[in-house]
Amino acid sequence: MELEKVRLLKSEIIKNLNGIHQVKQLEPKFQNFFKDYRDSTQRMLAVGYAKKKAGNYSLELRVKSKNGKAAELACRIRDTLKDDVNIKILRNIKIPDSPAECEKLAKSQSNYNFTGYPPFCTKNKTLSIGLSIGHSNGGSGTLGAFFIDPDNQNKLILSCNHVLALCNTAEEGDPIFHPGSVDSSCTSDNIIGYLEKYYHLSTENAKQYDAAFAKLKSKIRIKGNVIPEGDFKGQYIHPPNTEAVVIGTEVEKFGRTTGHSRGAVKSASMDGIKIEMDNINDKTKTFSFNDIFEVYSIKVDEPFSKAGDSGSLVFYRNNSEFYAIGIVFAGAETAGFEGSEYKPISLCYTLKNVINDPNITYKWYEND
Repeated sequence: MELEKVRLLKSEIIKNLNGIHQVKQLEPKFQNFFKDYRDSTQRMLAVGYAKKKAGNYSLELRVKSKNGKAAELACRIRDTLKDDVNIKILRNIKIPDSPAECEKLAKSQSNYNFTGYPPFCTKNKTLSIGLSIGHSNGGSGTLGAFFIDPDNQNKLILSCNHVLALCNTAEEGDPIFHPGSVDSSCTSDNIIGYLEKYYHLSTENAKQYDAAFAKLKSKIRIKGNVIPEGDFKGQYIHPPNTEAVVIGTEVEKFGRTTGHSRGAVKSASMDGIKIEMDNINDKTKTFSFNDIFEVYSIKVDEPFSKAGDSGSLVFYRNNSEFYAIGIVFAGAETAGFEGSEYKPISLCYTLKNVINDPNITYKWYEND
């Protein structure tokens, strides 16, 4: 399908999933399947698209298992549209950055190790992207990017809500530490700033971002939005320059756990991704997210991200310049619907949505 056609079809399916109207490109009998899906209690049918080849796109459907109303509806859609639909299973969609979740994951996977990338997990006198940060009551996440408040010139850092604001349970003004609690003791010497503002995560709204800002202490030194190490160390990363994530783009990130890694955007504009977050007032809650893109690692034996990399800035190279594109906030395993080996993927939200939000007045920090 052409890009505009697949976008239109995706939009119509999303509206029908929400009970707004009928999908024009599907037969009327499909309405019963949509109704059965809406009436089911356990449901996740995420819808996006991917690039098959130049000018040709497929509708991408994601379900949590091969059973249930979501899988049944996905198969009905695929059977109608044939080769223009690709179904994949997403399992273990979790955000395991809390100490309890990391310990649980370590016990369940013999090869799992939460030990981070040493240069990012030890105390740095000058802050850079990729470093270990966190709230004293949470786990360790990653410093994603630097911003500035144009009203008072205060410098801020961006990471995930679940890293800095603990899924809405923290309070503005709470101290933020580097390194994070898993990597060091949360003493006054390690306070780098204070929680300033965060998106309130809601179980009722999918147009939301797992994002939070912390205001840095005035004497904290920063390197800014530059590549922290490697062949391009010190090169500036520009803010997002496109309105949409380009499928097939090769991307990079620096994170607390895996350090520097490379991947590729395989699908974009995924709406309806449902993610469980634990330890929210001793409960597990499920949140929905829209406009998510999936990143697969270029290296077969190394994932693009692991627990602790939440908050990592995802960026890409265009000729000799680097541009930000999104933020890692979750991980999962995926496999083909007909059966194939499960592989890790990273789920990222689109950074332009945060920057363009009228409620966020902070500006991308531009290095001198």
